[in-house]
Amino acid sequence: MRVLRSLVVAGAAAMAASVSATPIVTQWQYSIASVFTAATYSDGSLPAFGAPGSCPNGNATCNSPNGLAWGTNGAQGQSRLTIVNTQPPPGVVNTDTNNILTVGEIGPGPIFTHFNHPINDPVLLSAVVSSTLTLQPLAPPGPVLPPAPPVVFNILFNETPNEANGANCIVPPTVPGNGCPDIFVLSGNFNAGSFFYDTDGPGPATPDQYFIQIFPIAGGDLQVLPAAACASVGAAPGCVGFITQENADSEVQFGFAITAQPFGIPEPGVLALLAMGLVGLGFTSRRRRT
Repeated sequence: MRVLRSLVVAGAAAMAASVSATPIVTQWQYSIASVFTAATYSDGSLPAFGAPGSCPNGNATCNSPNGLAWGTNGAQGQSRLTIVNTQPPPGVVNTDTNNILTVGEIGPGPIFTHFNHPINDPVLLSAVVSSTLTLQPLAPPGPVLPPAPPVVFNILFNETPNEANGANCIVPPTVPGNGCPDIFVLSGNFNAGSFFYDTDGPGPATPDQYFIQIFPIAGGDLQVLPAAACASVGAAPGCVGFITQENADSEVQFGFAITAQPFGIPEPGVLALLAMGLVGLGFTSRRRRT
């Protein structure tokens, strides 16, 4: 019987590759599910979560499993944060063994979209999205493994002033007169998850350790942000995150890889542990000034 020995959150000190005489799993089938599970707003409202797709619904704040909406008096409607594909079709991903990722070694994850519109209060203060990753060995074949536990990540979110000329923006707009971009800052434990799997079942061989790496594959540009942007949300200099332009819809898709050894993803890729499997996201914002 093939046995999943343990599932851990891997810290840097825990990422020691295992020694085993058994063949590693070279291919996995995977499935991902991501939904919003909590949100709070600046007016103190705690709307119940409706059915998928129920936001925006015209209320000042709104929750649904695949989207959040907030704000009033916006000519373009409410601002929203959505998960485009809360449960993408199952896929197949190969194990990376040399820390050089190829297309077949990257599994696409969910797509997050921030609809950044000029609005008045209330604004989003906090939210959580729960994501799970389920794996099944394909080569050699094995049983479906238990879903990995969620890991919580925080995002500090600055709803910046809607200045028409952008003269006082913390981060200048890419389009003059388009208002100040909003600022997302990631904080938390950026270690990826790891687990042990024994290909040939109980016996003298040491179970193999696999590492799960998460990074953006399309859309938003995760980066080390200017010190002023970090300070605007109370983060230390050198914080990482991304910005979303006013009057625009910003989209980012995350992917993952399963590696046979710790994978030092070069910056800013290592800073991109924002979404999809194994990750819960916390969003915190400040009041938008209009």
